[in-house]
Amino acid sequence: SNLLTAQAPAAPTATNIVTKASAPIINSPVPSVTSAPPTEPLISAESFQDDFTGQLAEGWTWLEEDPTKWSLSAVDGSLQIMASDASFDGPYLPLNILLRDAPPGDFEITTALHFTPTSNFQSAGLVIFQDQGDALQLSRAFCDVVNACAGNGIYFDNFENGAITGSNYHVAFQGSVIYLRLQREGNTYTGYYSEDGQNWIMTGQHVRD
Repeated sequence: SNLLTAQAPAAPTATNIVTKASAPIINSPVPSVTSAPPTEPLISAESFQDDFTGQLAEGWTWLEEDPTKWSLSAVDGSLQIMASDASFDGPYLPLNILLRDAPPGDFEITTALHFTPTSNFQSAGLVIFQDQGDALQLSRAFCDVVNACAGNGIYFDNFENGAITGSNYHVAFQGSVIYLRLQREGNTYTGYYSEDGQNWIMTGQHVRD
């Protein structure tokens, strides 16, 4: 599996994705997301951080890259991506998916997001990406599907063969800053969220190979 650190929103219209190591809120007419690297050790021995100053760190690979739609200079110390209206579970992948190989064995990833979704299906978060239609995503997102979503909130979904499997975890959330944590132990993935980076609430668990 590959690890995607900033997910392009599956939104009806394009939006900006900003991934940063330091995390001031970006004032923008369109939603932006700011993601800080982990500040605590991972369960595995591997550790990674990218400050996005001038160039990408070693180890990233692009999928569906459009060089005209991403920048390291638009916001200093940031990776800004213009996302497309596609999704991981749909027939077309979003543009500019930036991947790193997930660490072997058990691991833990924590990120801080500055993001306020404004349209249906816009989201940003942590994604374990296997291939088209097969992904696990813990995200800050907006969804107004009747009897299935919480509107503005936190979502933890498991997609297999293009369909959601297991429980549809969601909880309403209105803030612009959220901390997300994803843990893998064996084939069990556990999602958490926090408003302050200290007190954590479990969102749910998914089991997948």
